[in-house]
Amino acid sequence: MRVSRLKLSRKKNPKSYFLAPFLLFLSRFRRRFFLISPLFIIGALSVTWQFGYIQSFYDSLATKTSDLLSRCGYRFHDIYIQGRTFTTMQEILQAVNMYQGDPSFKYSPSDIKNRLEQLPWIAKADVRRELPGALHIHMSERKPIALWQHQQRFYLVDEEGIVIQASMLPQFQHLPIVVGQDAPLQTPKILAMLGHYKEILTRITGIVRMNKRRWDLILHKKLTIKLPETQVEAALARLNFLLEAHKINLDEVTVIDLRLQKQLIAKVSPHAAARLKLKGVSA
Repeated sequence: MRVSRLKLSRKKNPKSYFLAPFLLFLSRFRRRFFLISPLFIIGALSVTWQFGYIQSFYDSLATKTSDLLSRCGYRFHDIYIQGRTFTTMQEILQAVNMYQGDPSFKYSPSDIKNRLEQLPWIAKADVRRELPGALHIHMSERKPIALWQHQQRFYLVDEEGIVIQASMLPQFQHLPIVVGQDAPLQTPKILAMLGHYKEILTRITGIVRMNKRRWDLILHKKLTIKLPETQVEAALARLNFLLEAHKINLDEVTVIDLRLQKQLIAKVSPHAAARLKLKGVSA
């Protein structure tokens, strides 16, 4: 028995007759259309991104994925912290912004790291997630090296010259006091130089930045040492030698000007000036 293949025609759609002119128009420009279509796709994506549809979809997907994982047991329950001394636990909890039972993937470690490093005492933070629900935080806190006196208040300054925007702590009251608008940023450099001259460093009670150009040192709250703008270490070496040799009477001298390389100018107290005047010495 011979079997014949019957070719069935597609069911005609009445609406296609209305679209025929438009389809005929596209058929004439189909090559150009295929060239231009990527531009239309890119444009559509850019408009979608601009109005936030893609970001909204991504956020929704991330939230649903996080909720699904939390149902599988990935819930936050512990924080392990290393390196904390001055940062309070309350500040850390507010920065982490997670509560027991929250989804473990609520925030990324990088988001938590960024929030922690905005706290005044934290210089650097490393955040690591340990599944199913632990968070490990290792932080490096700032180390104060001086007190900045500004507008009748004291602020701590760290090793990088950054002002620590935190409450003053009594254990740092012994630090040297610096004064001046740009003093904090320049403090690490001047303290590093002074660290080589113990005779000076042990007597310093204040360091004043003058016109953003140079420093004045205050010794024992009564002797002012005017340092030059350049060759500061050479001037410090001269001063250290004078102190070691006991060439300076701290009870009589009030100002020592070291701004001239080969000259030292000293100003004595009124009492010492009167005594020298009686001896026939001009002060």
